Amino acid sequence: MEVLYPRCAGLDVHAKTVVACVRLASGTKVTYEHRTFATSTGGLLELDEWLTAQAVTHVGMEATGVYWKPVWHVLEDHFTLVLANAMHIRNIPGRKSDKNDATWIADLLALGLIRSSFVPPAPIQDLTEEEFDRVLDINLRGVFLTTRAVVPHLITQKSGRIINVSSIVGQTGFAMIVPYAASKFAVIGVTQCLAHELAPYGITANNVCPGIVETALHSRVVEQFSAMQGQTVEEGWDYFRNRIPLHRFQTPRDLGEMVAFLASDRAQNITGATFNVDGGWEMH
Repeated sequence: MEVLYPRCAGLDVHAKTVVACVRLASGTKVTYEHRTFATSTGGLLELDEWLTAQAVTHVGMEATGVYWKPVWHVLEDHFTLVLANAMHIRNIPGRKSDKNDATWIADLLALGLIRSSFVPPAPIQDLTEEEFDRVLDINLRGVFLTTRAVVPHLITQKSGRIINVSSIVGQTGFAMIVPYAASKFAVIGVTQCLAHELAPYGITANNVCPGIVETALHSRVVEQFSAMQGQTVEEGWDYFRNRIPLHRFQTPRDLGEMVAFLASDRAQNITGATFNVDGGWEMH
């Protein structure tokens, strides 16, 4: 198989130590070097320096419990990190033992055989201003800039539909997603303001709040949630399904149908409203 990342590393992360394997490929020759580091701040900084000295570009590790988090935060600015669901790695055909976990991860990463799970935001005490601003720039500033650009044309034609996408977490917050929830709460507020401001011009503004949508992006969220809970991915999906009164996930078509309705003449007398397309997750 083709080697995608000739200078990569696999990490086997434990509570007190990190076993690291650097895999270097040059033509058909592959060499490995192993070292063990403490999970203290000093130990992780030594790991960072060693990987940098080896000119490593990509680093892979399993999402096991919470042990990976400090490792991730130390390395994230210097390498392309791949946080893989442990069940996903175990299900890849091949032989490995606990002793060689780091080597196995490095081999899989080099060949592009593991994919990264969703990485949740840091807890509030570790959340940086840069990360907070990044999420709001995308989810909130993006709505503002797009609206500002299109509104003059809608005012000129004295009609129009503004349909923003918020989220179920724009109505009820959850732990560990302060920037995302803040941005989605704000989108609902912005849309209500627009509904008042633009009503004299025949322009409506409404929100659509998706629930758990069956997409590749949300699959990564479920993978990471499952890993953090010590569950299989199937158990993670079951958890979310059981949380929904209708016991079924949403599809992109479900959301498209609601957007199409709000964009049509049938919705000409609806503005400032928020519509949940979530199988009953939110009921207000």
